[in-house]
Amino acid sequence: MLLGHVFNWALLGALAMQVYIYATAFCRSDRLFMQATVYSIFVLDILQTVFGTRYAWWVLVDGWGNPWRLRFTPRTLGLVPVLTGLISLIVQCFYAWRIRTLGVSRMWWPVIAFILLTSVGSCIAAWYAGIISDINLDIAERQNLEPPVTVWLALSCACDVVITFTLVYQLSRRKNQGSGRYNSVIHRAIRMSVESNGVTTLVTIAHLITFSLRDSSSWYYFFGMLIGKLYSNSLVATLNSRGYFTLRLNTEQDTQVINTQSSNLDGWKVASRSSDRRDALADENDKESSSQREVEGSSEDLSNFSASSNPPPSASVQSV
Repeated sequence: MLLGHVFNWALLGALAMQVYIYATAFCRSDRLFMQATVYSIFVLDILQTVFGTRYAWWVLVDGWGNPWRLRFTPRTLGLVPVLTGLISLIVQCFYAWRIRTLGVSRMWWPVIAFILLTSVGSCIAAWYAGIISDINLDIAERQNLEPPVTVWLALSCACDVVITFTLVYQLSRRKNQGSGRYNSVIHRAIRMSVESNGVTTLVTIAHLITFSLRDSSSWYYFFGMLIGKLYSNSLVATLNSRGYFTLRLNTEQDTQVINTQSSNLDGWKVASRSSDRRDALADENDKESSSQREVEGSSEDLSNFSASSNPPPSASVQSV
């Protein structure tokens, strides 16, 4: 019992961190119904923790050493399965909406209908179990509690299994439709879907088995305290993972832009080098032509000078 409450509080702390990340990163950009879903789940989990802690205080602190406290429960304990069933209903409906978003075809409508029916039936069975707990405060007289709890957990487990396989199938079809980084993002999304929904499925199965085979131990109580927190953490973690996926895809686009710019820069460098070489050759040709003109001009001046300094032979003969 104590171990269940310790893990319950630990998961509440993890959920608080996830909600804080969501509030700072995605709250302004998400639609109103998504924000209401996240915050309502957080409030419901806080209430579930408060009512569960009230029972732990009533047994382990206020009633320490009193075996009568182990037989009877306070009325607030009956609210724990009610809140857990409501949380699971909200989360499973969210996954049904996600499946509808990923699969546009009408072939997914029967799957979505099955998820909605099983989630609603699971929530109703959980509420019925909570009402029975409030009516019969004596644990020894709760023989009629096993059918609704079994229906609650069995329907919840079936719903989680269908959600997991459907998400994996839909994401697998989108794989190999893009670059390597896009495929790695899809692979991570598949792994996250299996991990988040798989954990809730395993804990639900463990809760069902331990409740059906319950003896003097209270391991069923341990698993029952964790179900609501696992559902809430899986939903908020799924929403927060959008930041990682967006970062990975934007990094790929930036890398492609940088590669394009670098290739353009290399081409510009080659072109500039060739133009520099042409300019250098043109300068050398200009210098050679100018030097040739100077040589020709100097030779002409020298010939003119020699012609002017030597008088014609007729003039010298006449003077003699």
